[in-house]
This record gives sequence, structure tokens and C-alpha cells, in this order.
Amino acid sequence: MVELLLVIATMSLSGCGHLDVRLEACTSASISDDSVTLDTSLTLPGDETTDSGTDDADTTEDLGACMQRQTGLECWTVTAPPEASIAPVTLADIANFRPAVGEHYTQPRGWAVVSLPTNVVSSARPQTVDGVLLGAPATVRFTPTRWTWDYGDGTQRTTRSGGDAWENLRLREFDHTGTSHVFQNRGRYEVSLRVDFAAEYRIGDGTWTAIEGLLTVVAPPVSVTVVRASTVLVDADCTRKRSVGC
Repeated sequence: MVELLLVIATMSLSGCGHLDVRLEACTSASISDDSVTLDTSLTLPGDETTDSGTDDADTTEDLGACMQRQTGLECWTVTAPPEASIAPVTLADIANFRPAVGEHYTQPRGWAVVSLPTNVVSSARPQTVDGVLLGAPATVRFTPTRWTWDYGDGTQRTTRSGGDAWENLRLREFDHTGTSHVFQNRGRYEVSLRVDFAAEYRIGDGTWTAIEGLLTVVAPPVSVTVVRASTVLVDADCTRKRSVGC
């Protein structure tokens, strides 16, 4: 009974509760037949040495504490919660990194012929933009992946390429291309374009990391006047001299 009173008195003097022991925040005590000794040292599980109670910057994830009881050494372990994960970079974070959509034009320039292919070309290309991201120097790389054309005559088309000029494709004027369009009626049309870019970023000289989603950039519209042409037989080049049929 006397020993039980001594244990209770020890816990009261040390201010040591069950939770405090688990968190290594209490003072342990030793009991002899005629005295009670308070000790600020702590014993970690599996470690025979004691800690003076000072903070150590090189701590482990698993914290522990032990208490000397009459029946022997009783120990507990407390596992620290995992570190919070860092939120991924989003398109909103790179709002200040804007890609150039490039030039958007038609061939022939500014006009077209009813029922003949009009070549539509976008010069949007892969590019990098430097700036500051999350407070650090960074580079964002933009790659165009999708072109959506609105020809102004009620039709739209999506392509995986921005196309190229007839001469670069080694084609003749009014040949079909991967981005050409045929107008069916005369008139004046506004051809507009949206380019979708995939984005990647890197901090300093680090590795490239993809950003989820696509960034859409709208190109300025271009005007096209569509005319009707008729063919006639001539006996010479009308641009060189007056001939029959010119």
C-alpha cells in the first residue's frame, strides 16, 4: 500500500500523464524502499543510452518513450504523420507565361475561288518562355497539339497540324492540303483559329514536368473574299498579249 502511494505521489510530482509519456514530454521516476528519485532522462526503445532532454535536429520518424515500472521497463512508440504532399503546378500558375500563336493566313492571300481549295496555314510552333514560377526562376515549354479552324461559312475543322505553304509542300496552287478548305459560295468570310498548347515546366535546370490540361490561345481572324471564276479557251497567255478569248 505504501509503495502504491509512492507511485501516485511520483506521478503527481512529475506532472506525468499517460499521453505525456507517449510524447516523451514527462519526467520519469525511480522508486526505492525509502526514497523517490525524479530523473529528467528518457530512454528510447531499443537504446540503452539516455537523452538529456535537449532537442536533436536529427530525429527519426518513429518517436518513443519508456518508463521504469516495478514490473520492468515499459515502452511506447509514436509514429509521426507523413509530410504533406506539394500541390502540382496548374495552368493557372503559369498565367504569366503566354505562348505566341504566330501568324495565321490563307493562300491565296486574302481571296479564294468558289469550289477550289483554299490553303489555310498557322505558324504556331513549339517554344519556351522564361519567367518566375512559385518564387523561383523557371522555364515553361509550350507545344501546339491541336488547331481548330472556323471558316466563317458555318463549318469548323480540327487538325493535328498547322499546315504549310503550297510551295513548301511542293504543291501547285489550289491543290488540296491537310488544312485546306473549300468555300461553296461567294462572299466575304472571317476565318478564325484556336490553338491548344500542351505545357511543361522546369525550375532552374531541373527536369521537365508536364502540366495537366491544354492552354487555348485564339489567333486574330483573317478576312477572305471568295469569288467565282470561269474558264475559257485562249490561244496565248493573256497577261503577255491580247489573244483570242482574253
